[in-house]
Amino acid sequence: MRAPLLATLLVATLTVAACSDSTSSVADGRSADADADAGLDAIGDAPASGDASVVARYCAPSPAMPSYGSSSCAVNKPAQPDLLDDALGKIGLDRCALGYVESDKLAGAAIWDDGFRLPFYDAVHQHALRAPPFARAVLAALDDAVAAERPVTRALKVATHFAGDEGEVCSEATSTGGDAPLVDALVALIDGAGGSADRAALQRAAAGVPPSMRAALAPIIDAIAATAKARDLALRDADLGKTQTSPGVELPTLYQYLTSIMLRSKSGVTIAPRETWVQNLLRGEASGKGFAYKVLYSAAVKLASTVEGAQLERFAGVDAKLDVQTPLGRVIVGGPGDDTYEPKTHGTAIALLVETGGKDTYRIPAGATSGAENPVSVHVDLGGDDRYGYDEVPHANDGARLPSDADGRAPAGDPKTGNGPVSLSETSRQGAARLGVGLLFDLGKSKDSYRSLRLSQGFGALGVGVLYDDGGDDLYEGEAGVQGAGIFGVGLLLDMAGKDTYRTYHASQGFAFVLGVGVLYDAAGDDAYLADVGDPAQGGDPLYFSSQRAGTGNSSFVQGAGFGRRADFSDQVFMSGGLGVLRDADGDDRYEASVFAQGTGYWFGTGILADKRGKDQYDGLWYVQGASAHFALSLQIDDDGDDRYNQKLVPAATSIGVGHDFSVSFHIDGGGNDVYQAPGLSLGAGNENGFGFFFNLGGDDRYETRGKRTLGGASISAASAAAARANVLNVGVFVDSGGKDTYRIDGNDETRDDSDWIYQSTNTTTTKEHGVGLDGSGSVDLP
Repeated sequence: MRAPLLATLLVATLTVAACSDSTSSVADGRSADADADAGLDAIGDAPASGDASVVARYCAPSPAMPSYGSSSCAVNKPAQPDLLDDALGKIGLDRCALGYVESDKLAGAAIWDDGFRLPFYDAVHQHALRAPPFARAVLAALDDAVAAERPVTRALKVATHFAGDEGEVCSEATSTGGDAPLVDALVALIDGAGGSADRAALQRAAAGVPPSMRAALAPIIDAIAATAKARDLALRDADLGKTQTSPGVELPTLYQYLTSIMLRSKSGVTIAPRETWVQNLLRGEASGKGFAYKVLYSAAVKLASTVEGAQLERFAGVDAKLDVQTPLGRVIVGGPGDDTYEPKTHGTAIALLVETGGKDTYRIPAGATSGAENPVSVHVDLGGDDRYGYDEVPHANDGARLPSDADGRAPAGDPKTGNGPVSLSETSRQGAARLGVGLLFDLGKSKDSYRSLRLSQGFGALGVGVLYDDGGDDLYEGEAGVQGAGIFGVGLLLDMAGKDTYRTYHASQGFAFVLGVGVLYDAAGDDAYLADVGDPAQGGDPLYFSSQRAGTGNSSFVQGAGFGRRADFSDQVFMSGGLGVLRDADGDDRYEASVFAQGTGYWFGTGILADKRGKDQYDGLWYVQGASAHFALSLQIDDDGDDRYNQKLVPAATSIGVGHDFSVSFHIDGGGNDVYQAPGLSLGAGNENGFGFFFNLGGDDRYETRGKRTLGGASISAASAAAARANVLNVGVFVDSGGKDTYRIDGNDETRDDSDWIYQSTNTTTTKEHGVGLDGSGSVDLP
């Protein structure tokens, strides 16, 4: 690192609000005929002797996307009019009218066309009723992916598709043969990365691995080498601030400060978004001088496919040992004992670690890139109750929070004016990558625990990070940028089964910042998603400052949250938010958060929280449960079950199907006997030219609301109504279909079952403010 560059290029921290596959291992007598059974082209006969393995070609398709409307109407219509059409008719609107037209873009090109928009966004946001079919397509693609033969490969392809890499990706067939395929692969990796391989020493080291396992590992080593080259290629055209008088930023510096645009760095400095080279870098291929996202994303999918295609789970419990150093990091194979991996013993730069079993403890990064010189890290544990953590270094400001690591915490501040003692950890762990690819596979359906502070547990920044756990009752703990989070990158956490608990504070659990995609997918089990509420009166710890709840809340951005960079009060460099998704496919689940959570978006960000089935509990304070602000898009979808909304925490405002300031938001509950406690501006409300929709589709439901503009409310402030905003639509819609429903409004019981109502505007200067509610028998179709 060149110290002078920090003074010229960094500034003080800114405040910002398929196919199937089959594997044949000839050495252990497995059949190669499965290729034909799986419908794939056979690769040919494997060698008759020596270490050998055949893996078929595998293709991960891009997800199928819906078609939208026709030339006469930009959105799809049901075959017959339904309750939504009835409700809209009462306020003189129809489905085709719900959206924004070109003349509505009042804020100017710097905001509407900032160059950081995800490809899908404009077409969906512009026409409000495109949002539900878009969300359904995302969810269907993820559901299909995790049920596939290579779930990580398929899910990663879904995520990278929405991040902009829209084509099919195929990993080519591999056939390893000869006497020493693993040694050959290691020699190629070492020599190709600028080292000088000692073949004899590698042969002696590889003798500790059984022949069939050596054959299975060789293609993974090849794929790691290819992914490292792809990372370098992705950076080839990035100028990184190079000029005739400056050599530009070196990669270790970029690695260290990349995420400081959103999360405070330890030193308090950040890469400055106003620098042209920074904007070019982050905009990617479109700038001509940026990071080639698609190159790295494609390589990451191929690497995941190679790891899954090797079917390493067949080696669970096998006695094996290997430890060799390469320029890209160590390659380690451990046996079935209860092992402990420490940074001081094993280092932090690890290219591949495979553990065949045992109750292991990992204090190393574990499937996470540790620096710019360690661009790829793959970690596979084949069984046992494992503990993933770090070397804990207690700090005076830890309190009851997670123990610090060596980077410590920020000074304690006044939670009413700024952040508290947030973690300053700069070490990524547990399936995470900055400037590269990090993959963690924990197999064996065991009871595992994962603990890290930041930038971990399925995290990517100019990179791809994936944490995959195939089952067991697991515990995930982190503070910020964890549990499926992407910042200019892709982060996935996939958990296939068990009663799991996820704990965090900020920017986690299906979170995405600019050009990012973050996904947390939990396939089954009664799970708890807990983000500290931040209100001391309700058991919270105010750590991440929230302007809505200063001193009594946290800026959460969790549980399906897309967050962008608003800069009208700073450097005018606006950056649209990413796509954050939390998908829970089964179980009776619990969700808790503070401000901005549970299907939320901010500044052109998109957030989706979707729970498929179960009796679920949702609690949050502000901008939660399908609510968004400032040109954003959000949906909360609960398809089935008797659900409880805000029965533990007291909601404050602006929640449950609310679109604020050119935002489009949906709350969709598909059935069951549900109970709601709602604040003011809730239950299907549009505010300041937003669209807010609430749909509860069946069951005997109970609504308790307080405050104004609920149950299909709409509001444009007097100041806005007197300006250009008066000509832009502002719509709130509430629809409850079926069941015997009860309503208690501001402490008074009201009879609204089987009735309809229109929100009466007090504005006389606009005709664009519309609010409607309808409780009736029938259906709602959102095709």
